[in-house]
Amino acid sequence: LGFSKEIRAKQAQKKALQKIDAKKYKIVVERFEGEKIAHWHLVVQPADSSVQNQVDEISRGLGATESCGRSLQEVVEKPVIYLYPSRPTDVLVQLDLRGDFVFTHPAYDESISGWSVTAYPDGHLLNHADKEEYSYLFWEGKNLQSSFDLSTGFVVPGNQSRDFLRSTLKKMGLTAKEYNEFLVYWVPRMQDNPYNLIHFAGEEYTQAAPLQITPKPDSMLRVFMVFQALPKPISIPEQKIVPFERKGFSVVEWGGIEL
Repeated sequence: LGFSKEIRAKQAQKKALQKIDAKKYKIVVERFEGEKIAHWHLVVQPADSSVQNQVDEISRGLGATESCGRSLQEVVEKPVIYLYPSRPTDVLVQLDLRGDFVFTHPAYDESISGWSVTAYPDGHLLNHADKEEYSYLFWEGKNLQSSFDLSTGFVVPGNQSRDFLRSTLKKMGLTAKEYNEFLVYWVPRMQDNPYNLIHFAGEEYTQAAPLQITPKPDSMLRVFMVFQALPKPISIPEQKIVPFERKGFSVVEWGGIEL
């Protein structure tokens, strides 16, 4: 966005926050490139149509473009869920996706809104529905009812994507097996871009794909990378990375989306 648009977007955000319950909602500035010009829009999180209408009324007067408020049509790719109990345990994993499933493996059981498995300490799973073994639970979705704030993150040259992700995922707490499976999936998509803007989503992802696991894990990490190819570098504040401590029954998930 140009400087004046950025100022107007921040002004609208400030005014809107004064009109809503700021303890219940947050407002992010969503930016996107149209065919000829950059646009912005304010997005209420968690989604609430009545509150969004109030915010739209405020932001229109300052130059927001309504058409850029959008659900994500891009595919949420290869979230995989690893389960690591301290002993063999029957586990119910329920995923209430605010969107549409594209593919799941093993098959998602609609009757229980997820999967029923026996999980083992080394991570392998026995799926109760088909009596087959799996290394993890896999799902992909589309039309995710969320939007992502890319105002913080990392701008990384494409040819440095592998080293950056390996180092960052290690810092987050992924094991070599987990981060290498992440790398072989995502790096080929990123390495030939001039630059990549990389952001690791938090509540904007977990609220759009709530995960309920029974018995409740002692520790859980959900890594969701949002990235966008850039023709040249931009300057944004660096995102803070918080290390994950595994204890007891641990659950790890990783996935991502390309905007």
